[in-house]
Amino acid sequence: MIICAIMMSKTLKKFYKCMAEHGFIDMDDYRDFAEEIKDNMAFWQETCDAWNNGEFLFSDLLL
Repeated sequence: MIICAIMMSKTLKKFYKCMAEHGFIDMDDYRDFAEEIKDNMAFWQETCDAWNNGEFLFSDLLL
């Protein structure tokens, strides 16, 4: 489900942005993390869809 991946990414980005703003992680690391999410959103969406359809295999993550 596409919404699952989008909500997960927004939640993670919000959490880590807060951590960066409070000095627990470096702001550059947060930006790299946010860029990683953006660059891999299609993979997140496919993985969530496979999970929701019972087609998810952990071995697929090792490719």
